[in-house]
Amino acid sequence: MKKRIRSLDFLRGVAIIIMFIDHFAGIALLDPINPTTIRFLTRLAEPLFALLFGYFLHSRSKDKLVKRGIEVTAVAILVNLFYYSLIGRFEILGSFVLMVVAYFFLGNIIKWLLPLALLTPWDPTIAFLDYPITLVASQAALGMLMREGKDWRLSLFFIIPFLLMRPPWSYSFLFMPLATYMLAWAVKNKGYGNSFVEILGRYPLMSYVMQFIAAVALSAIYYALFTSYVPTVTVVR
Repeated sequence: MKKRIRSLDFLRGVAIIIMFIDHFAGIALLDPINPTTIRFLTRLAEPLFALLFGYFLHSRSKDKLVKRGIEVTAVAILVNLFYYSLIGRFEILGSFVLMVVAYFFLGNIIKWLLPLALLTPWDPTIAFLDYPITLVASQAALGMLMREGKDWRLSLFFIIPFLLMRPPWSYSFLFMPLATYMLAWAVKNKGYGNSFVEILGRYPLMSYVMQFIAAVALSAIYYALFTSYVPTVTVVR
């Protein structure tokens, strides 16, 4: 049996915790995504998720790819029954489903899609995907390249689309060098971990659903304790 890399589970757990903070701040505090709020720093979660997705997607067998694709699709449907009704776009798992389908048909050619990031400002999928497919595909491609041992400094390429793209999507490009360095660190330090955070990362899809539920539940508690009303759930972007 192939030994799990604890530090990668730990890193996925960190991404899930950051995502929870982002969702809680958006629902409970109604914080917008800009450099004056905590939700600017939580933009780190998306590139971490996309890099790790590409890293683990690379070199999967067709059988494992189909199994993982079914799992991601099922969770994406479950989450987006709630999310799409609020935002009017599919959240990031919708982009991951498209990536699994593309990888099934194109294989490792996907890893050369990193330059797609330059097209993100004109990507029509931004109308229905929370994170447009060119953004996610380019990030996942870098994750695949890192699986092959490429240097994390390739992420400096993303400074170019950061300058071209408008917020809040441009922030995902801005945090790419940090996210990529964190992935490189996790690959190098294989034995490092924390029991709770590591467990979150070991079961990423279940943890992803649970953080949504926790963010909504704690937001309701926050409104009950600190405000005079409980508004309809709204996620501020």
